[in-house]
Amino acid sequence: HLKSRPRAVLADKGYSSQALRNQLRIKGIKAVIPFKLNEKASQDKRRKLDTRLYKKRNVVERCFAKLKEHRRIATRSEKTARNYLSMLKLGAIRLFLKRLSN
Repeated sequence: HLKSRPRAVLADKGYSSQALRNQLRIKGIKAVIPFKLNEKASQDKRRKLDTRLYKKRNVVERCFAKLKEHRRIATRSEKTARNYLSMLKLGAIRLFLKRLSN
């Protein structure tokens, strides 16, 4: 199967680092990450944040918040990564079905 590459990575300031931005640039992926206040690019105002795209990050954050309402997902009680991923998938299916019924 073909692997698809994301066009952009949306993240909060906690992931703001030049190393990450360089890796994304090398792979042709747009970094939509606000700069930390102590970063030079934040102070010189030359690099603007794509605010339209950054606003879409909350969709992912809300999805994780909903998934973490399930105790097994929030506490990571599964012993293996495979089982944890299975629980995430089941939680996502439940969210999807819930949205369909509304």
